[in-house]
Order: sequence, then C-alpha cells, then structure tokens
Amino acid sequence: MLTGGLAFCSYLLVGSFFGEFAIGGAIGMGLTLTILYYALDPRER
Repeated sequence: MLTGGLAFCSYLLVGSFFGEFAIGGAIGMGLTLTILYYALDPRER
C-alpha cells in the first residue's frame, strides 16, 4: 500500500508539472513507433 501511495503521489506530482509535455511526448512517441513499425515491416499490411 505504501509503495502504491508513493507511486500515485509521484504520478500526480509529475503530472501537475509535466502533464502537457508528457501527453504530447507519449502521443508523439506512439505515432513514431507505429510509423516505424509499419515502415520496417510492410508485410503486416
């Protein structure tokens, strides 16, 4: 429970500071990985 509480508090703390940047970075990283995945393995399409 203590570890979960600390993780949740740190998540809220980081989210309050870097929320916008983290969301943008996650979306950008996801799009980049998706594009790279399909570009490197075209047989899946």
